Amino acid sequence: MTDDGTSEIVRLSLAGLSGTGDERVDEAVAQLGLLDEAPLEEHPAILGQVHDRLREVLGELSPGTGRPAGTS
Repeated sequence: MTDDGTSEIVRLSLAGLSGTGDERVDEAVAQLGLLDEAPLEEHPAILGQVHDRLREVLGELSPGTGRPAGTS
């Protein structure tokens, strides 16, 4: 909200992003593109799915190594 009580709309552009180097993360982030065409009431579900996938990927990483668990 702004000082006058109105909301500000923030637009996210994925154009020009080169990727993260992790295909799983890139695929999750690409799902944010669905927001442009989806009705506002569907945005929380889309954001929730992206969030869940990113948490899943992070959970697969071994602490402190940056590598998936079980790899050397």
